Amino acid sequence: MADYSRLACNLLDIPVHPNQNNSVVESLHVMFTLYSAFK
Repeated sequence: MADYSRLACNLLDIPVHPNQNNSVVESLHVMFTLYSAFK
């Protein structure tokens, strides 16, 4: 699941920092906020 999330964020050019515990969660938050803005 984390790999799929990183792939989706990379497709949208959203950075995912490798050595932080909540980096994937924060990046997904940015991705869904961006989706909500364009919705």
